[in-house]
Amino acid sequence: MTATESHQRRPLVLLRPVPGPSAIHDLWAGTKLITALAISVLLASYPGWGPIALTAALLITTARLAHIPRGALPSVPRWLWITTLLTGATAALAGGSPFVDVGPFTVGLGGLLDVLRFALLTGVLLGLGGMVSWTTNVLIFRNIVNVSFAKRFKNNYSAISQIFVKGFVIKRFNVCWKVCIN
Repeated sequence: MTATESHQRRPLVLLRPVPGPSAIHDLWAGTKLITALAISVLLASYPGWGPIALTAALLITTARLAHIPRGALPSVPRWLWITTLLTGATAALAGGSPFVDVGPFTVGLGGLLDVLRFALLTGVLLGLGGMVSWTTNVLIFRNIVNVSFAKRFKNNYSAISQIFVKGFVIKRFNVCWKVCIN
């Protein structure tokens, strides 16, 4: 193994379900989506520290109940960390209350706190989406939709080929047509 191979970052894979029996996995997908939507509306209406902290606590508790491993979290690229630090430093220069005395200088932390709150809000909302993705097997729902669609248009294949323009969708539909209907 060379030095460049040992420092390679793991690939970014999103929307991959984490299998396992848990109370969260057993919930209906609509329940998870409605809950994520309701929490998102709450956070959009009142993006304060309290709701963000309660949502983060809810996410941590849900991840523990669903047995989500730390390896399911995507790795954050180095450039994003650098950009976040530069944004925080620039926002710290903006000042605002509260003020802190550092030696002979008075430094305002208002801008830095706003950037920190926005970063935490972004992380919590991404965590909500990730929780729905990790605990819901999307492939099962895709197959159910394909089967019901195939049964509805069983006698009119030309209408289906006009509806689906892209070739990869038609190929997937043909596989489902042969497996599910025949």
